Amino acid sequence: MARPRLSLLVLLALGAAAAGLSAHAQPARGWDGPGPGSTVRCESNDRRERSCPTPWRSARLVRQLSSTQCVEGRTWYSRQGEIHVRNGCRGEFAEARGNGSRGNGWGPGRPGNSGYSVTCSSDNNRLRTCAWDRRQGRPYVAQQLSKTRCEEGRTWGVRGTDLWVNDGCRARFGAR
Repeated sequence: MARPRLSLLVLLALGAAAAGLSAHAQPARGWDGPGPGSTVRCESNDRRERSCPTPWRSARLVRQLSSTQCVEGRTWYSRQGEIHVRNGCRGEFAEARGNGSRGNGWGPGRPGNSGYSVTCSSDNNRLRTCAWDRRQGRPYVAQQLSKTRCEEGRTWGVRGTDLWVNDGCRARFGAR
């Protein structure tokens, strides 16, 4: 009879441990485990550093949830299957394909394997285009330089061989 009770206690302990983990790393709506399109929500509350496990080796920010800017290398980074956030950064993260595990820790974000980067600035909130060599790969915000949040599809993007920025977005873009 002791075995069934022990099994129940183990299951309850595992459930409690899982509930404790979810307070730090909560799958975003629609998260269905590892695979294309999955996201993980990771939040720094009270400006404390948090670490959230992911099903992938490296991550990219897909949606910022906080008013504090989430800047890769400054307020968040990913390494070896974990996302680390701090200083109030809260966001949803997805797999960063094609750049492997950067493992660079805190510090300036580094471009992908090519070392190629372009700095582009929307001065006076106006649309500006900068040349982008698509052969180098897909751009990502390696370092945000403006107070205005740079969001792909809203304040920056790629059209043909041009990288465009608008509404005050100013950033250094690296290639994946």
